[in-house]
Amino acid sequence: MKKIIFTLLALTIVSLAWAKPNTNYRNKQLTLISYVVTIDPSVYTYLDPYKDLFEKDAKVDPIEKAVRNDAFSQLEQRLEQEIGMDIQPLESFQDRISYDKFGYPDGNISKVIRIGNSKFYFKIAITITAVEPRNDPYNSARQINKDKKETTDTITEESEPGFRPNVTIVMTIFNNKGIIPVDKFQGMAKAKNILPTDATLLDGIANNNAFEGKDNLMGLINEAITDLVINMTH
Repeated sequence: MKKIIFTLLALTIVSLAWAKPNTNYRNKQLTLISYVVTIDPSVYTYLDPYKDLFEKDAKVDPIEKAVRNDAFSQLEQRLEQEIGMDIQPLESFQDRISYDKFGYPDGNISKVIRIGNSKFYFKIAITITAVEPRNDPYNSARQINKDKKETTDTITEESEPGFRPNVTIVMTIFNNKGIIPVDKFQGMAKAKNILPTDATLLDGIANNNAFEGKDNLMGLINEAITDLVINMTH
């Protein structure tokens, strides 16, 4: 009996990635409880030559710090403007939870729902790789269909070497009543063209140059945010 219940719970959690939003988040307060950014070592091959463009930081990698901060800033802005979320300040928990070395909340939902004041809490996980992602259960149907459509039009990495990164953003939302997620969304973006390997790769991250619609890393992150927003509204 316990095994059956556990299996049903697992299927419920996975199915959230495919379901329509269970809640209208317009004007709802949400507080970040965890923010994880994973940058594949192969990606650093293209980023490290430009480390001098970033402000030095003895405690953390300056490139990762900049990517984290700019990605979250863009994500927060678009979730507020396009979804209507009321995202609370990062320091809302003050000293009641721990924070990671970049200054972002690093809490678990079981503790947060006891000490927090929001009706909703969320986690963000961003992954940046230079290899093709597998079609796991969290791939958005929109992206999979787009991949199939573009298969014949896209030059493979094997036939044309170069930097073609992938960005995946997963947003997991909880309410203040339990530890089971109430919604889970994913946004994905794959570079259609080989990205430049000069300093313009980091436009919008290492400087204030425009990145929207550009073939650079921040432009690709923004595309993944667009896919996330679309999946949250359909």
